[in-house]
Amino acid sequence: MPKELLVDKLANLSVQIGANVQENQVVVVNGSTESKEIVRKVVEEAYKAGAKKVIVNWRDDYISKFGTKYQTVETLTDIPEYLIDKFKYFVDKGACVISVVSPIPGVNKGLDPVKQQKAGVAASKALSFYREHMMGNRSQWTIIAASNPIWAKKIFPDLEEEKAVEKLWEAIFKASRVTEDNDPVKEWKEHNARLLKHNNILNDYQFESLHFKNNLGTDLTIKLVDNHVWSGGQEKATNGVIFNPNIPTEENFTMPHKTGVNGKVIATKPLE
Repeated sequence: MPKELLVDKLANLSVQIGANVQENQVVVVNGSTESKEIVRKVVEEAYKAGAKKVIVNWRDDYISKFGTKYQTVETLTDIPEYLIDKFKYFVDKGACVISVVSPIPGVNKGLDPVKQQKAGVAASKALSFYREHMMGNRSQWTIIAASNPIWAKKIFPDLEEEKAVEKLWEAIFKASRVTEDNDPVKEWKEHNARLLKHNNILNDYQFESLHFKNNLGTDLTIKLVDNHVWSGGQEKATNGVIFNPNIPTEENFTMPHKTGVNGKVIATKPLE
């Protein structure tokens, strides 16, 4: 089976299990120019699932870099009304969101961090209503990944570029439970059932704290909040639709107490 058919499967998975696009729903697809092939597939799959309208928000990391480098802080922090209105439209229409991430490591190296920070804060404030809407699960959202040459070479530096890209795609497919001979939608339903079972077991324990240790020197105690809730896998939006925010995901997670984390962590990998 050629890679294109695996891409088709991943795109369909993002629509069926990730965002769980509903009949006549507006769909927003966030995608970079590095991932245009799979973005097109996601758009088609969304329409096939019954989407009323699919709106693509294109992003180019190099163009964004030039904007940050050459614009003044005043310009960067002036968030135009048309942009705010666009996100208000998404909220008003109850749009679900599918984001295709394909990062370019190091693309912003050398940029003024103060300009980046101020631009980010300004955008965050102006669009806080949208972030609260999506992070409050008032509509469905999901994130999938796509390979690109720079990211692939960063992960597989010893491979030729074409082979590295292919290898990263293989890793994405494997982590996303997409194979040549499986039904990813069926497998994700089974995966969600397992994660839900784990959540229920952990919730029944109501641990007071978690203690992490390893032979490198990690010794960390994390107190958990009273009546904490373990989550992971699928979630339910306030509109009643079940969705998976992240593809892939293997985690069960809960909330630490804000003053109850003590100890030391030794990392075996670089932390971002």
